Formats: sequence, structure tokens, C-alpha cells
Amino acid sequence: MRRIVTTALAALALIATTACATGSPQPYSNEVKPERDNVVLHVTNHNFNAVTVRALTGGQNIRLGTVETDQNGTFVVPPTFNRTDLRFEVDVIGSNETYVSPQLTVMLGSVVDMEVDQQLALTNVTVASP
Repeated sequence: MRRIVTTALAALALIATTACATGSPQPYSNEVKPERDNVVLHVTNHNFNAVTVRALTGGQNIRLGTVETDQNGTFVVPPTFNRTDLRFEVDVIGSNETYVSPQLTVMLGSVVDMEVDQQLALTNVTVASP
């Protein structure tokens, strides 16, 4: 009887470990690969400080992540966000400076590229539709 219980517990542990290992990445992490069903934001930070990136639409505001100085970050916009009234906000860490992109209209599969400049007003945002 003990042998059956031990074997059953071992099998259960193996199934649980496999289920955790094959889970998909978090939807807003920079581990997610661009797909047709997502809107992806690529951020290149040329600012002297790290920046926090947020997606804004209507009354919704979600933190996508942080991009360090002279680094790149890739983020997925939540699929529930309104894609005809989408903006991105960049907050410079350690500063009161903030940049908000113009209103963007994107489709699923679109890739948004943002180049954060040292002078935030010179930040460049482009949208590549599928």
C-alpha cells in the first residue's frame, strides 16, 4: 500500500512540475514574443536614466515595465485595451519628467517602436501594421 501511495505522489509531483514548466509567460512581461494576436511595444531608451513605461487608454492605465539606460525592452499591450485610443507614457525614474505619446490607432499584430530621447519631447513613436 505504501508503495502505491509513493508512486501516486511521485506521478502527481511530476505532472505538477511539468504543468508549471510549460506555462506561458506573463502577458505583460518582456519574455513574450510578438504574435498576430498581440500589439507589441519595443522601447529603446537613450535617456540618461531608466524609464517606466505605461499603456493608457480611456480610464485604464497599466504599467508595462522598466527599461534601463541604453537598453531595449519589449512589452505586450493587454488585448483588452482599446486599440483606437492608445497612448504610451514614459516616466523618467528619479525625475518629474513625463512623456505621453500622441493617440495611436493600432491593430492586432501591430508593432509600435518607441525611441526615448534624452530630451523627452524628441521621443519618436512609429507604428508598423501587419
